[in-house]
Amino acid sequence: VATLCPPKVKLVNSIPEQQPLIEGDSTRINQILTNLLSNAIKFTPEGSVTLSSTMLGTAEVMIEVTDTGVGISEAKIEQVWKPFDRGDSKTAR
Repeated sequence: VATLCPPKVKLVNSIPEQQPLIEGDSTRINQILTNLLSNAIKFTPEGSVTLSSTMLGTAEVMIEVTDTGVGISEAKIEQVWKPFDRGDSKTAR
């Protein structure tokens, strides 16, 4: 994913070194993280994309991808949860 970053975008890994391993379908976890990071990079012309995690108790972890990109308009936010919807069909930065 780092190779997708334009020169003005910094990819930041903020996952703690002591983060416990995640049990699950490694193929699907990789697919989800790749999709989230790729989308964040795609819509961030400059700035940063950060991957972080937080333990929620002893058996759950929250993984977050944050960026300094343009964001999603209020009018489109509900659409991103619909299957096969991109919210905004424009892929240009």
